[in-house]
Amino acid sequence: MDFDKLTVAEVKQLAAMAANFLGSAPVVAATPDGDAHWQIGKIYLFRTVTHIDTGRLVKVTDKEFVIEDAAWIADTGRFADAIAKAEFGEVEPYPDGHVILGRGALIDAREIQKAPRVQK
Repeated sequence: MDFDKLTVAEVKQLAAMAANFLGSAPVVAATPDGDAHWQIGKIYLFRTVTHIDTGRLVKVTDKEFVIEDAAWIADTGRFADAIAKAEFGEVEPYPDGHVILGRGALIDAREIQKAPRVQK
């Protein structure tokens, strides 16, 4: 098999086969089908139907986002200022480790400059 000549569909097939073998959900890669905007290692503010969370993106699957350096933002203050400066009125950091967010609950997300880690 010449890996340099694989199509996107073939790579997805291999990823799904590997995920089944390893017992985990396939990772959604940056592909032309709409997931190219997510960048692993970047810090995002995720607005979901019930919460606002921030964190560094470590993994994207078909149903979940996995983040670290995460915090629940109980009060953004002025939203435009919060996005621009990554400064918030009330911050509740999660303990170190991964936090899993359901993609089905996502309303919107935005890359931000830093992940708040101090309780405020």
